[in-house]
Amino acid sequence: MYYLGALYTVRTAAGREWLHRQLTAPDRDQGNIPEGVIWMAGLALLAIIVVGVISAKVIGKANSINLDGNAATNP
Repeated sequence: MYYLGALYTVRTAAGREWLHRQLTAPDRDQGNIPEGVIWMAGLALLAIIVVGVISAKVIGKANSINLDGNAATNP
């Protein structure tokens, strides 16, 4: 029974020590927030441009389809 009490005490102390280190650790990402926001905004802008270009090409191709059934005889 003594073994279980000692194990519990050691695990509890180790857990408290780990939690204390996590709460008092310096933030490694501190100061990089503006840089991250700029990168995210740039990637979002790039994605919007890509979607716009692809949409324009698809719509242009769809509008060029002849739906009248009269195929052009002259190539």
